[in-house]
Amino acid sequence: MRPRGSTMGQIIILCCIKRHEHQLQPPTYILETSTAMSTTNTDTPRTLTLKPIVMFPQIVLGLNIVRPFPDPAFHWFLFVANPMSIQGEGTKLHVTDSKNGVWEFEVVTNFTINSSSEAITTALIIGEIPEGKLKDLTGLIDICEHQIKLNEVPAADKGKEPKFTCRVWMKEAVRCLNAAGYLRCTDVDELEKEAIARGCAALEEIDDIDALDIPRSQKRFVAKLHKSKVSHTV
Repeated sequence: MRPRGSTMGQIIILCCIKRHEHQLQPPTYILETSTAMSTTNTDTPRTLTLKPIVMFPQIVLGLNIVRPFPDPAFHWFLFVANPMSIQGEGTKLHVTDSKNGVWEFEVVTNFTINSSSEAITTALIIGEIPEGKLKDLTGLIDICEHQIKLNEVPAADKGKEPKFTCRVWMKEAVRCLNAAGYLRCTDVDELEKEAIARGCAALEEIDDIDALDIPRSQKRFVAKLHKSKVSHTV
């Protein structure tokens, strides 16, 4: 699949997790969820923005909430910001299983990561697009679309992952982008754990905000952009 226009910028990842109440460390059980699911808890405060805003040419791993407490889940995706973006506009790359459970690669142009409807919970800067690859996203999109077999667990994850999901696709995408020089991450599993830990902390904060005895209109959650300790700039 090809985007309708040429866009450049930052990259973001999302995942599916399950955590026990009061557990701050990453859970050992990863809940896989359909991208067709939507947030159902209307009492959860809406995300108004991600701060700081993702800027080109950062490569960012992000987590979008799909389902809040008591059974939380996230979706993994990549986001590449437009060089002229001031509010997080750019291109989204991910896989979806909205068609009978079959995962398909999708590129969404003119996507705004800071939209409250996207419910971004946290994001990690995992690198920057190298200067020699800044002209357009064709190469990056080709890697994500053609170097990863859909609906098949990658060789690096065989024996660890029971099935193909958006999270499994994302881990393989990071491996491929690392090999192609778009970022430097030699331990994708540790990056996954780091992202899940950040996601758990964000959900804990959302839960605390939701418990406040104030009108829902006054409840606000601002997602945080962190610098990854595992993945770095090339």
